[in-house]
Amino acid sequence: MQRLLRFFDLMLPLRLFANPAFSVANLAGLIVFFVTMGTVFFMTQYFQAVQSYTPLETGLRMLPMTMGTFIVAPFAGLLAARRGPLLPIILEALLASAALFLFTSLSPASSYVMFW
Repeated sequence: MQRLLRFFDLMLPLRLFANPAFSVANLAGLIVFFVTMGTVFFMTQYFQAVQSYTPLETGLRMLPMTMGTFIVAPFAGLLAARRGPLLPIILEALLASAALFLFTSLSPASSYVMFW
């Protein structure tokens, strides 16, 4: 057990969690991550079960969302390095909330353009 704790402490020193800003930023990031991954899961279900796309077609339709993450991540890292982690997390949470609110207008007859 001691060896395992030492291994984790090398990866991420646990004393960092004594800093409230670090802990809150990580908790907020974790919550946003779970919401985003839940959205990805349910959108794939929507495309396959409701829109009747094949798994390959669904994957291709989800690709822009994945590529958006890869494109925005370096800029979020630069912003976090300059301003701290709070601003990128708040921006992500606000944008994700707005997108999820817009998802409430999806229906079985919605087009792929409506998804974006």
